[in-house]
Amino acid sequence: MRNFFTVFIEPLPIEVQLSTELKIRDIENCQDIEKLKDYAAAVTRQNANHDYILGAALGRIVELEEKIEFRPSKIRKFLNKFS
Repeated sequence: MRNFFTVFIEPLPIEVQLSTELKIRDIENCQDIEKLKDYAAAVTRQNANHDYILGAALGRIVELEEKIEFRPSKIRKFLNKFS
């Protein structure tokens, strides 16, 4: 069985790496500054949304683990190292 933290340390799948590289090349080759500004703004909004969703999901996972095991979650202990 895979450990929860395995997801954090595994490299991205090759398909995702390729897709990302293609998008980066499109950005690097774009000469339209307005298009780049719009794209940067959209990526910033999307990143903030992803941060919020991931934080809420991780918080919920911690709550559920602690409820099931009646002790502090390994995730909480890991995150406390960065607090």
